[in-house]
Amino acid sequence: MNFRKRMLHCTILSAAAVALITTSVPAVAAPTAGGMATLQEELASDDEQTGPTAGGVSTALSGLDEQMATIVVNESDEQQSSTQSSDEEDSWSDKLMADVDESLNVRKKASKSSKVVGKLYAGSLATVVEIGDKWTHIKSGNVDGYVKNEYCVYGADAKKLASKVCKQYAKSTTQTLRIREKASEDADVLGLLAKGDKLEVNTKAKTKDGWVAVKYDGSKAYVSADYVKVKTQYTKALTVKEEQEKIAKEKARAAAKSSSSSSTTTDSGTSASADDATLLGALIYIEAGSGSAAGQLAVGAVVINRVQSSRYPNTISGVIYQSGQFATGRISSIISGGVPSSCMSAAKQAIAGSDNTGGCLSFRSASTGHSGTQIGGNVFF
Repeated sequence: MNFRKRMLHCTILSAAAVALITTSVPAVAAPTAGGMATLQEELASDDEQTGPTAGGVSTALSGLDEQMATIVVNESDEQQSSTQSSDEEDSWSDKLMADVDESLNVRKKASKSSKVVGKLYAGSLATVVEIGDKWTHIKSGNVDGYVKNEYCVYGADAKKLASKVCKQYAKSTTQTLRIREKASEDADVLGLLAKGDKLEVNTKAKTKDGWVAVKYDGSKAYVSADYVKVKTQYTKALTVKEEQEKIAKEKARAAAKSSSSSSTTTDSGTSASADDATLLGALIYIEAGSGSAAGQLAVGAVVINRVQSSRYPNTISGVIYQSGQFATGRISSIISGGVPSSCMSAAKQAIAGSDNTGGCLSFRSASTGHSGTQIGGNVFF
């Protein structure tokens, strides 16, 4: 028992003793033989009203015990909170981040003349193997090598840097999550998130109790904190080969975007000039325009999944206009009249990487009875 608890027990016992000593029975004259019964009745009556009976002392002690229990519980909560904080700090004790604008070279050996085996980017997290005077041995992703200490931060400092440079995402834990214009259940609904979908957290927005500020369709929006899990996205170091592959993919995407923004001939002979998002938004309107936001996103995700698959054309326009795949006859007129905002939002989310289909490459109307995962009015497989 610690000192604080011993002192509290002493206080309880002292209080009980004082109660017994200071409480007295009203004084009476010495009883005569004939008056004994009367005296006993008076004493009995006085005991019921003011006497320190065992029950009365027990009640007093019980009240103090409750106070002591509250103190013990509060101490326990403080200890638990301290333990959680300590565990979180321990999880960062062997972590490192590069405090640089772009990237930091990772070398095979602890020497400037040693071969570069990879790069640690701003926002990339690494595990410390061993810290030397000037170099630290790290592991991150498929990279195992050495970085200069002067460009790194460690432990708590690394965690602090991560909160500034790393993106956070709110992932929906419910089947249909409403995205609202303001942090209120009465605010307008801007869109919906299916279970597993995520949005980037708007870390610059003011925090609101019970709500998470997110970035949605280029604007600030809110989702209920009760139905999302917020996680920080850390990247990993890339090997030289992985970096080269990444650069090649970025160049291919840029070329595809440039190509798809030019005039394209459809299979019906009409011409449509539009960027990727508008073209995809028009298709989404045709295939799922009257459905839910989740259903619209799913159509967009299928197109993007095909672009990334070796089995289909590697551009959005190529996938959309591939013969016999989608109903494209009305695309030009839809673009001319203006693609609805909800469909444009779904297109932008899909292009940004949101996929609520789990990688599906095809879909059919739910009315066909095709097996798969139903999202909105279509079944995806």
